[in-house]
Amino acid sequence: MNTDITASAKPEYPVIDRNPPFNNVVGNFNFLDYCCLTTITGVSVTFGYLSGIKPGIKGPSMVTGGLIGLMGGFMYAYQNSAGRLMGFFPNEGLTSTLKNRIEQIEAGPSRADAKGEVKIGIQIAFSHPQSKGGCPENPFLTHQCIIITRSL
Repeated sequence: MNTDITASAKPEYPVIDRNPPFNNVVGNFNFLDYCCLTTITGVSVTFGYLSGIKPGIKGPSMVTGGLIGLMGGFMYAYQNSAGRLMGFFPNEGLTSTLKNRIEQIEAGPSRADAKGEVKIGIQIAFSHPQSKGGCPENPFLTHQCIIITRSL
């Protein structure tokens, strides 16, 4: 059975990570995602409270509504964040940030190196999923490889 989502639909925007793990998706939440999560949770708490007035169970109804809203808001934010990473939703800000980081790394050492401070460089290597050995550190990682180096 084919569970690859890209087999049924092709991304319209640049793909940053074809199969993003949970930590990357949650780390990619932006301000709008947090606002949606908070709004959906708040509306659900209010709806739970109002629906519990008549039977006299305001508290438990409010907590249940809040938990349902929290889970729904998180799933909505997760869907938007994963969609941006996989290229199904607009991701101009994210791709421009990655391009700026790559340009800074290619520019070479900064003035901080001359002062003896610690510099951390990030190399991002993309490879095609059918290629053999996408990452020099882990040849089995074919989607995206991030190598962090530290030099004094």
